[in-house]
Amino acid sequence: MFLPNPRGQFPVGATTFKLAVPRRTLSRVKVRSGTSSEKLKPALVLEEVAFTAYYPADVPRKSNPRGLGWLLRFVGIL
Repeated sequence: MFLPNPRGQFPVGATTFKLAVPRRTLSRVKVRSGTSSEKLKPALVLEEVAFTAYYPADVPRKSNPRGLGWLLRFVGIL
C-alpha cells in the first residue's frame, strides 16, 4: 500500500524514522494470539512511533518513482 506522491513544483524526497518507545498498553481489549488455551494478551500495544520527513530532492527524470509505503512492517491478525 502506498501514499500518493507529493505534488508540487519541485521534486521531493522522503525518509521515514522509527523511534522505539516504552511499551504501553492502549486498551483494555484482549485477544488470544494462538490456541484457545493460551492466555489473553492486550490487543493494542504501542512499541514504536514512526514519522516521515519530506525534503527537497534532485530526482533524475528517467527514474521510475513510486508512492511511499505507509506500513513499515507486517501486522498479522489471528
